[in-house]
Amino acid sequence: MATAWSIGHPRSVTDKAKKLLKEAIDRLEESDEADVEQAWIDEVQKRARELETGQVQGLTWAEARRIMLGT
Repeated sequence: MATAWSIGHPRSVTDKAKKLLKEAIDRLEESDEADVEQAWIDEVQKRARELETGQVQGLTWAEARRIMLGT
């Protein structure tokens, strides 16, 4: 089984992870805000249609809270 120790020095794995994280963040910062806003609008409209057509059912706050808290 490969581990950080058998692959190489753990520091190099950490450096690679930091580089990957920085690249991911840079890509997020480059994304167009209008695209993100439109994606949210599309998602909200999709969910509203699902509710209106009965494809999904909503929950009361009490039901949602009970599910989230596992009680």
